[in-house]
Amino acid sequence: VSTQSTGKAEFLEYKTAKIVFTNALKSITIGGEVLRRFVGVASVAAKAELLTQFLFDKALSAQTRDPGVWCCLASHVAEIDIEKALSLLRRSLTLIPTAECLLAVIQLLHSIENRLTQDLSKVVATFLPDSPFPAKTEGTVLSLGSALEMVGLDDSFPAILRQALTQFPDSKPLWLASLSNGAGLSDYESAVAALPEDSDIWREYLIFLSNSNPEKCTEMWREVMKKGFSGTLSALYLQSVFTREGLKGVRDAFKELKSWNSVPECGYLAMLSIEKENSSPGQVFQMYSELVTSYSSLSNWREFLNFCREQLPEKIGDIIWKCKQLYSDSEIAEIL
Repeated sequence: VSTQSTGKAEFLEYKTAKIVFTNALKSITIGGEVLRRFVGVASVAAKAELLTQFLFDKALSAQTRDPGVWCCLASHVAEIDIEKALSLLRRSLTLIPTAECLLAVIQLLHSIENRLTQDLSKVVATFLPDSPFPAKTEGTVLSLGSALEMVGLDDSFPAILRQALTQFPDSKPLWLASLSNGAGLSDYESAVAALPEDSDIWREYLIFLSNSNPEKCTEMWREVMKKGFSGTLSALYLQSVFTREGLKGVRDAFKELKSWNSVPECGYLAMLSIEKENSSPGQVFQMYSELVTSYSSLSNWREFLNFCREQLPEKIGDIIWKCKQLYSDSEIAEIL
Protein backbone atom coordinates (compact mmCIF):
# COMPACT_ATOMS: atom_id res chain seq x y z
CA VAL A 1 0.00 0.00 0.00
CA SER A 2 1.53 3.30 -1.04
CA THR A 3 1.71 6.04 1.60
CA GLN A 4 0.21 8.37 -1.01
CA SER A 5 -2.88 6.21 -1.16
CA THR A 6 -3.55 6.50 2.56
CA GLY A 7 -5.48 9.69 1.88
CA LYS A 8 -8.29 7.49 0.56
CA ALA A 9 -8.86 6.26 4.10
CA GLU A 10 -10.68 9.51 4.74
CA PHE A 11 -13.66 7.94 3.02
CA LEU A 12 -13.56 4.56 4.71
CA GLU A 13 -15.34 3.34 7.77
CA TYR A 14 -13.33 2.70 10.88
CA LYS A 15 -12.82 -1.06 10.43
CA THR A 16 -11.81 -0.74 6.79
CA ALA A 17 -9.38 2.08 7.59
CA LYS A 18 -7.79 -0.02 10.27
CA ILE A 19 -7.22 -2.87 7.84
CA VAL A 20 -5.60 -0.50 5.36
CA PHE A 21 -3.30 0.95 8.00
CA THR A 22 -2.42 -2.46 9.41
CA ASN A 23 -1.44 -3.86 6.00
CA ALA A 24 0.51 -0.71 5.16
CA LEU A 25 2.48 -0.80 8.39
CA LYS A 26 3.33 -4.44 7.77
CA SER A 27 4.67 -3.80 4.30
CA ILE A 28 6.37 -0.42 4.75
CA THR A 29 9.38 0.36 6.89
CA ILE A 30 8.08 2.67 9.57
CA GLY A 31 9.73 6.05 9.42
CA GLY A 32 8.94 9.57 10.40
CA GLU A 33 7.20 10.58 7.19
CA VAL A 34 5.02 7.44 7.09
CA LEU A 35 3.81 7.99 10.64
CA ARG A 36 3.18 11.65 9.98
CA ARG A 37 0.94 10.77 7.01
CA PHE A 38 -1.00 8.19 8.97
CA VAL A 39 -1.55 10.55 11.88
CA GLY A 40 -2.80 13.27 9.58
CA VAL A 41 -5.29 10.96 7.91
CA ALA A 42 -6.42 9.30 11.11
CA SER A 43 -7.05 12.60 12.82
CA VAL A 44 -9.66 13.60 10.26
CA ALA A 45 -11.00 10.28 8.97
CA ALA A 46 -10.99 7.71 11.71
CA LYS A 47 -12.48 7.49 15.13
CA ALA A 48 -10.60 8.46 18.28
CA GLU A 49 -10.01 4.78 18.96
CA LEU A 50 -7.91 4.40 15.83
CA LEU A 51 -5.72 7.36 16.77
CA THR A 52 -5.30 6.80 20.46
CA GLN A 53 -5.00 3.01 20.45
CA PHE A 54 -3.80 1.89 17.06
CA LEU A 55 -1.38 4.59 15.87
CA PHE A 56 -0.29 5.38 19.40
CA ASP A 57 0.76 1.76 19.93
CA LYS A 58 2.40 1.61 16.53
CA ALA A 59 4.47 4.69 17.27
CA LEU A 60 5.67 3.22 20.54
CA SER A 61 6.59 -0.06 18.90
CA ALA A 62 8.33 1.74 16.03
CA GLN A 63 10.65 3.55 18.49
CA THR A 64 11.25 6.26 15.92
CA ARG A 65 13.96 8.76 16.89
CA ASP A 66 12.35 11.68 15.10
CA PRO A 67 11.12 14.20 17.73
CA GLY A 68 8.77 15.67 15.15
CA VAL A 69 6.85 12.41 14.84
CA TRP A 70 6.29 12.12 18.58
CA CYS A 71 5.19 15.73 18.82
CA CYS A 72 2.89 15.28 15.83
CA LEU A 73 1.25 12.29 17.50
CA ALA A 74 1.04 14.05 20.86
CA SER A 75 -0.54 17.10 19.27
CA HIS A 76 -3.41 15.03 17.88
CA VAL A 77 -3.75 12.85 20.96
CA ALA A 78 -3.97 15.98 23.13
CA GLU A 79 -7.31 16.78 21.48
CA ILE A 80 -8.70 13.57 22.97
CA ASP A 81 -6.64 12.68 26.03
CA ILE A 82 -4.16 15.24 27.40
CA GLU A 83 -2.65 12.84 29.93
CA LYS A 84 -1.93 10.29 27.21
CA ALA A 85 -0.34 13.06 25.14
CA LEU A 86 1.92 14.04 28.04
CA SER A 87 2.84 10.39 28.50
CA LEU A 88 3.74 10.20 24.84
CA LEU A 89 6.02 13.24 25.14
CA ARG A 90 7.75 11.78 28.18
CA ARG A 91 8.32 8.56 26.25
CA SER A 92 9.89 10.55 23.44
CA LEU A 93 12.41 12.15 25.83
CA THR A 94 13.27 8.72 27.24
CA LEU A 95 13.92 7.44 23.75
CA ILE A 96 15.56 10.64 22.44
CA PRO A 97 17.37 12.34 25.35
CA THR A 98 18.59 15.34 23.38
CA ALA A 99 18.22 19.09 23.59
CA GLU A 100 16.55 19.01 20.19
CA CYS A 101 13.78 16.73 21.45
CA LEU A 102 13.32 18.78 24.62
CA LEU A 103 13.01 21.94 22.53
CA ALA A 104 10.34 20.32 20.34
CA VAL A 105 8.44 19.16 23.43
CA ILE A 106 8.48 22.61 25.06
CA GLN A 107 7.32 24.26 21.86
CA LEU A 108 4.47 21.79 21.55
CA LEU A 109 3.41 22.23 25.18
CA HIS A 110 3.31 25.97 24.62
CA SER A 111 1.09 25.48 21.57
CA ILE A 112 -1.40 23.30 23.49
CA GLU A 113 -1.30 25.35 26.70
CA ASN A 114 -5.06 25.83 26.66
CA ARG A 115 -5.56 22.05 27.00
CA LEU A 116 -3.31 21.66 30.03
CA THR A 117 -4.88 21.21 33.44
CA GLN A 118 -1.92 22.85 35.21
CA ASP A 119 0.11 26.00 34.74
CA LEU A 120 2.37 25.72 31.69
CA SER A 121 5.61 26.40 33.58
CA LYS A 122 4.77 23.69 36.12
CA VAL A 123 4.08 21.17 33.37
CA VAL A 124 7.25 22.01 31.46
CA ALA A 125 9.28 21.78 34.68
CA THR A 126 8.29 18.11 34.99
CA PHE A 127 9.96 17.45 31.63
CA LEU A 128 13.32 19.01 32.50
CA PRO A 129 15.99 16.37 33.16
CA ASP A 130 18.18 16.28 36.26
CA SER A 131 21.21 16.65 34.02
CA PRO A 132 20.98 18.76 30.83
CA PHE A 133 20.63 16.84 27.58
CA PRO A 134 23.40 17.12 24.96
CA ALA A 135 22.72 19.18 21.84
CA LYS A 136 23.75 18.68 18.24
CA THR A 137 24.33 22.38 17.59
CA GLU A 138 24.89 25.52 19.62
CA GLY A 139 21.88 27.03 17.84
CA THR A 140 19.62 24.46 19.49
CA VAL A 141 20.93 25.49 22.91
CA LEU A 142 20.16 29.16 22.27
CA SER A 143 16.69 28.29 20.94
CA LEU A 144 16.10 26.18 24.04
CA GLY A 145 16.98 29.19 26.17
CA SER A 146 14.40 31.28 24.32
CA ALA A 147 11.80 28.53 24.76
CA LEU A 148 12.46 28.31 28.49
CA GLU A 149 12.13 32.06 28.81
CA MET A 150 8.86 31.87 26.88
CA VAL A 151 7.39 29.49 29.47
CA GLY A 152 8.83 31.32 32.49
CA LEU A 153 11.65 28.90 33.28
CA ASP A 154 14.67 30.94 32.21
CA ASP A 155 16.31 30.24 35.59
CA SER A 156 16.89 26.69 34.29
CA PHE A 157 18.98 27.95 31.38
CA PRO A 158 22.36 28.59 33.13
CA ALA A 159 22.77 24.88 33.94
CA ILE A 160 22.00 24.01 30.32
CA LEU A 161 24.57 26.55 29.15
CA ARG A 162 27.25 25.09 31.41
CA GLN A 163 26.62 21.66 29.93
CA ALA A 164 26.61 23.04 26.39
CA LEU A 165 29.94 24.80 26.90
CA THR A 166 31.56 21.45 27.64
CA GLN A 167 30.40 20.40 24.16
CA PHE A 168 31.16 23.69 22.41
CA PRO A 169 34.00 25.29 24.42
CA ASP A 170 34.90 27.75 21.66
CA SER A 171 31.38 29.01 21.00
CA LYS A 172 31.27 32.78 21.37
CA PRO A 173 27.41 32.96 21.25
CA LEU A 174 27.17 30.44 24.09
CA TRP A 175 29.77 32.24 26.20
CA LEU A 176 28.02 35.57 25.71
CA ALA A 177 24.69 33.98 26.62
CA SER A 178 26.29 32.46 29.71
CA LEU A 179 27.74 35.80 30.81
CA SER A 180 24.33 37.44 30.51
CA ASN A 181 22.68 34.83 32.74
CA GLY A 182 23.90 35.61 36.24
CA ALA A 183 27.56 34.82 35.70
CA GLY A 184 30.13 35.24 38.47
CA LEU A 185 33.83 36.08 38.39
CA SER A 186 34.90 32.51 37.63
CA ASP A 187 32.55 32.40 34.62
CA TYR A 188 34.08 35.56 33.15
CA GLU A 189 37.59 34.27 33.76
CA SER A 190 36.69 30.99 32.05
CA ALA A 191 35.28 32.90 29.09
CA VAL A 192 38.43 34.97 28.50
CA ALA A 193 40.54 31.84 28.97
CA ALA A 194 38.51 30.06 26.30
CA LEU A 195 38.50 33.02 23.87
CA PRO A 196 41.56 35.14 24.79
CA GLU A 197 41.61 37.02 21.48
CA ASP A 198 37.96 38.03 21.42
CA SER A 199 37.41 41.69 22.20
CA ASP A 200 33.68 41.25 22.88
CA ILE A 201 34.37 38.68 25.62
CA TRP A 202 36.98 40.98 27.15
CA ARG A 203 34.55 43.88 27.05
CA GLU A 204 31.96 41.91 29.02
CA TYR A 205 34.62 40.87 31.54
CA LEU A 206 35.87 44.42 32.01
CA ILE A 207 32.36 45.83 32.40
CA PHE A 208 31.74 43.21 35.07
CA LEU A 209 34.97 44.16 36.87
CA SER A 210 34.15 47.87 36.72
CA ASN A 211 31.10 47.16 38.87
CA SER A 212 32.51 44.45 41.13
CA ASN A 213 36.23 45.21 41.50
CA PRO A 214 37.26 48.68 40.22
CA GLU A 215 40.88 48.28 41.32
CA LYS A 216 41.35 45.04 39.42
CA CYS A 217 39.41 46.54 36.52
CA THR A 218 41.99 49.33 36.14
CA GLU A 219 44.82 46.82 36.16
CA MET A 220 43.13 44.54 33.62
CA TRP A 221 42.26 47.45 31.32
CA ARG A 222 45.93 48.35 31.01
CA GLU A 223 46.89 44.76 30.27
CA VAL A 224 44.20 44.42 27.62
CA MET A 225 45.11 47.69 25.94
CA LYS A 226 48.76 46.66 25.77
CA LYS A 227 47.67 43.62 23.76
CA GLY A 228 46.52 45.95 21.01
CA PHE A 229 42.83 45.13 20.83
CA SER A 230 41.07 47.25 18.27
CA GLY A 231 37.43 48.12 17.87
CA THR A 232 35.20 49.45 20.58
CA LEU A 233 37.43 48.33 23.47
CA SER A 234 39.67 51.38 23.21
CA ALA A 235 36.66 53.71 23.30
CA LEU A 236 35.25 51.87 26.30
CA TYR A 237 38.64 52.04 28.02
CA LEU A 238 38.91 55.80 27.62
CA GLN A 239 35.38 56.35 28.88
CA SER A 240 36.14 54.11 31.86
CA VAL A 241 39.28 56.12 32.71
CA PHE A 242 37.41 59.41 32.36
CA THR A 243 34.69 58.18 34.72
CA ARG A 244 37.26 57.18 37.34
CA GLU A 245 40.00 59.80 36.92
CA GLY A 246 38.52 62.76 35.10
CA LEU A 247 39.85 64.80 32.18
CA LYS A 248 43.54 64.80 33.14
CA GLY A 249 43.49 61.07 33.77
CA VAL A 250 41.94 60.26 30.41
CA ARG A 251 44.37 62.53 28.57
CA ASP A 252 47.28 60.71 30.18
CA ALA A 253 45.66 57.36 29.34
CA PHE A 254 45.18 58.39 25.71
CA LYS A 255 48.80 59.46 25.45
CA GLU A 256 49.89 56.14 26.98
CA LEU A 257 47.58 54.27 24.63
CA LYS A 258 49.26 55.84 21.62
CA SER A 259 52.66 54.78 22.95
CA TRP A 260 51.56 51.15 23.15
CA ASN A 261 49.81 50.60 19.85
CA SER A 262 48.11 52.29 16.95
CA VAL A 263 44.87 53.71 18.34
CA PRO A 264 41.80 52.74 16.27
CA GLU A 265 39.56 55.47 14.90
CA CYS A 266 36.87 54.80 17.49
CA GLY A 267 39.45 55.56 20.18
CA TYR A 268 40.15 58.98 18.67
CA LEU A 269 36.42 59.64 18.31
CA ALA A 270 35.83 58.69 21.94
CA MET A 271 38.58 61.05 23.08
CA LEU A 272 37.23 63.77 20.82
CA SER A 273 33.77 63.36 22.34
CA ILE A 274 35.20 63.74 25.83
CA GLU A 275 37.16 66.83 24.85
CA LYS A 276 34.11 68.43 23.20
CA GLU A 277 32.11 68.14 26.40
CA ASN A 278 34.83 69.20 28.79
CA SER A 279 37.47 71.32 27.05
CA SER A 280 38.10 74.63 25.32
CA PRO A 281 37.67 75.02 21.54
CA GLY A 282 41.45 75.16 21.20
CA GLN A 283 41.87 71.75 22.81
CA VAL A 284 39.09 70.27 20.67
CA PHE A 285 40.77 71.74 17.58
CA GLN A 286 43.98 69.94 18.55
CA MET A 287 42.10 66.68 18.97
CA TYR A 288 40.46 67.08 15.56
CA SER A 289 43.90 67.69 14.07
CA GLU A 290 45.16 64.41 15.53
CA LEU A 291 42.09 62.58 14.24
CA VAL A 292 42.43 63.70 10.61
CA THR A 293 46.17 63.10 10.70
CA SER A 294 45.63 59.45 11.62
CA TYR A 295 42.31 58.90 9.85
CA SER A 296 42.01 61.28 6.93
CA SER A 297 38.50 60.56 5.68
CA LEU A 298 36.10 62.97 4.00
CA SER A 299 33.63 62.61 6.86
CA ASN A 300 36.25 63.45 9.49
CA TRP A 301 37.39 66.53 7.58
CA ARG A 302 33.78 67.60 7.11
CA GLU A 303 33.14 67.34 10.85
CA PHE A 304 36.37 69.23 11.53
CA LEU A 305 35.33 72.03 9.18
CA ASN A 306 31.83 72.24 10.70
CA PHE A 307 33.36 72.54 14.15
CA CYS A 308 35.55 75.43 12.98
CA ARG A 309 32.54 77.18 11.44
CA GLU A 310 30.78 77.08 14.79
CA GLN A 311 33.66 77.60 17.21
CA LEU A 312 36.79 78.86 15.43
CA PRO A 313 35.86 80.56 12.15
CA GLU A 314 39.36 82.03 11.87
CA LYS A 315 40.65 78.48 11.27
CA ILE A 316 38.37 77.71 8.31
CA GLY A 317 40.86 78.92 5.71
CA ASP A 318 43.62 76.73 7.10
CA ILE A 319 41.37 73.66 7.06
CA ILE A 320 40.26 74.22 3.46
CA TRP A 321 43.87 74.75 2.37
CA LYS A 322 44.89 71.44 3.98
CA CYS A 323 42.00 69.65 2.30
CA LYS A 324 43.08 70.98 -1.10
CA GLN A 325 46.47 69.34 -0.61
CA LEU A 326 44.77 65.96 -0.15
CA TYR A 327 41.63 65.84 -2.26
CA SER A 328 40.28 66.59 -5.72
CA ASP A 329 37.94 69.48 -6.47
CA SER A 330 34.90 67.17 -6.45
CA GLU A 331 35.91 65.77 -3.06
CA ILE A 332 36.50 69.27 -1.70
CA ALA A 333 33.00 70.19 -2.84
CA GLU A 334 31.69 67.20 -0.90
CA ILE A 335 33.52 68.31 2.24
CA LEU A 336 32.27 71.87 1.91
